[in-house]
Amino acid sequence: MSLESDYTFAQDRPFTGYTTETRTPGYWLVGVSAGADFTRKGKTLFSVNLTGTNLGDVAYQNHLSRLKYTSVNNVSGRQGVFNIGRSYGVKINVPLEFRWSGSK
Repeated sequence: MSLESDYTFAQDRPFTGYTTETRTPGYWLVGVSAGADFTRKGKTLFSVNLTGTNLGDVAYQNHLSRLKYTSVNNVSGRQGVFNIGRSYGVKINVPLEFRWSGSK
């Protein structure tokens, strides 16, 4: 099991020449993941991993993102494209073993 934390400070001193950067607020993203191996007689049958990212469903934009300058989103009322919100994932690994018979 692991816990992930990513804090980005506010950009309050942007380089505004040539519309390069804009002011953006800080944001804090939290994620968690857990996994398990399922075995029988010492051999792994399969592994399962569960992940969750941006669990606080924080709406954020990187201060260097060029997608901040797109038009206003009619659904959210905010300008620009925001990064992905809360997401979940499931990963299942099944090890495969091939045995070739025959001689050369």
